[in-house]
Amino acid sequence: SSYIRFFPDMSEMTEKYSLCLWIRKLQSESRPCPFAYKKYEIFMTDDGKYNRLFGSSSLDSTLTSKFTVPAGTFYSYCSTWSLASLTFKVYLNGKLVGTETTASGRKLQTGGALVLGNHSPGYGHRFGGEMYNFNIYSKELTPAEVATVSASGLCTEIPEHLEKYRIIKWEDILKLPRSGTVTNFIDRDPRCVSLAAAAIEQMQAYRGKLE
Repeated sequence: SSYIRFFPDMSEMTEKYSLCLWIRKLQSESRPCPFAYKKYEIFMTDDGKYNRLFGSSSLDSTLTSKFTVPAGTFYSYCSTWSLASLTFKVYLNGKLVGTETTASGRKLQTGGALVLGNHSPGYGHRFGGEMYNFNIYSKELTPAEVATVSASGLCTEIPEHLEKYRIIKWEDILKLPRSGTVTNFIDRDPRCVSLAAAAIEQMQAYRGKLE
């Protein structure tokens, strides 16, 4: 199978975290798994069958009707949690689709492997598709913040006030060694670059007029 596997420092996320990414399924095995941390500590499948925190979840099988984005179409996925709120939340395209109350005192474990593209090496839940902007924050994002990070599709910029909480960064993941044929990890949608270039040209034109 093809995947990226590494051991991130999760010490800043033991009492609160948010994980967000963009996913586009192209072809996959049954129960395709875009990512998993410490196998089941944080785990999801892109058909909605599994959305887990701390190894098990009452959300299993309850969100399949929400994961109806056609294959080949990007969608955003976020999960958030904190020890203070005791609430695990799942968002699709910026909208809350599921919540679960977690046990008091249970913290996120450290020391595990984070795998992108499968549940674990050699496991049968291989994901075939594209990912973009996979980030983990040391903060339980608010509903408004989750909506913000998906507001403009792949062109969405990370809000400046959230940068200090972004601990596991997409641009760092892209530099990691890969196993198999990991070829669909993209670092920027060319449409966003074109939009940015057009905006800069427009700003320069207005500045010229003002000068």
